[in-house]
Amino acid sequence: MSTLFILFFFISLASLLSAIVIPLVFKPPFIASVPVLRALSGFSKKILLAVTAGLFLVSVVTVYLPKAIHQTPQGFVDIKSRFGEPQRELLLPGPHFIIPGIDTVDRWDIRTQKLQVNTDAASKDIQLVTTTAGVSWHPNPTAIFKLAGSYGHNLQDSIIRGASLSIIKEVTGRYKAEELITLRAQVQTSIAKEISDYLAPLGVIVDQVSIENFEFSEEFSNAIEQKTIAEQLKLKANTDLDRIMVEAHQKIEEARGDAEAAKLRAVTITDKVLADKAIEKWDGRLPAVVNGNNGGLMLDISKYVKQGE
Repeated sequence: MSTLFILFFFISLASLLSAIVIPLVFKPPFIASVPVLRALSGFSKKILLAVTAGLFLVSVVTVYLPKAIHQTPQGFVDIKSRFGEPQRELLLPGPHFIIPGIDTVDRWDIRTQKLQVNTDAASKDIQLVTTTAGVSWHPNPTAIFKLAGSYGHNLQDSIIRGASLSIIKEVTGRYKAEELITLRAQVQTSIAKEISDYLAPLGVIVDQVSIENFEFSEEFSNAIEQKTIAEQLKLKANTDLDRIMVEAHQKIEEARGDAEAAKLRAVTITDKVLADKAIEKWDGRLPAVVNGNNGGLMLDISKYVKQGE
């Protein structure tokens, strides 16, 4: 229900009540010629005034009061203006009282919004880089009056987009193309901080900046791919070399252990050990001929003597 309709309704109601009540109160001569007025003229003035007041109050409650209670939803704030002049009163989420037809409200969305930007820039080593980034932001509720007076509702196109593009170009130009890949987190942090520092004094809070993609020329992308392949092959070769060296070291240690064991066995073979080994193998019979130390011979003739007997 529009404000003009409300005004028209009350003007019509006031005219109707005036047309009925005034003749009944003052009772001019023409009342007798109007059947309805003649029938109402029998009521007292107090009753007529009470009925009129009741009708008026009912009209106010059913038509005017709902428009006087303004509800600001969550995630928004409203600026109230009276006769078109903004008031220094910010309507936060919740119910508020306004005067229909006199007060108006300007609603502002303070929820987080996301702006996606794409920009071309030259890296430090003169490589063309296309950067795709997302900037999440929301208006600072305490700076709504400033934003409304200086920029209006279209903050993305008026200040945020231009600032973001300029800063992204400037920051990417400080790094070599390869560094934009290897130091991506650092680049993103630098861009986010500089955008936030620029927009905060203007009344815009930056929630997050994310680098979604770095796109390079086809030649540079091929060079990066070839370099990556070469590094992977080098890593594999180094891994294989390390494995071979470990295996060779193991074999050397095994050979060294075998040599030490053989040496130890050679040292432990003494005359006593040899004698013990010989006794273990002796069948209990003396040799028939023994060469003495003095060069003589000793013969075992015991078996021959026994045979002679």
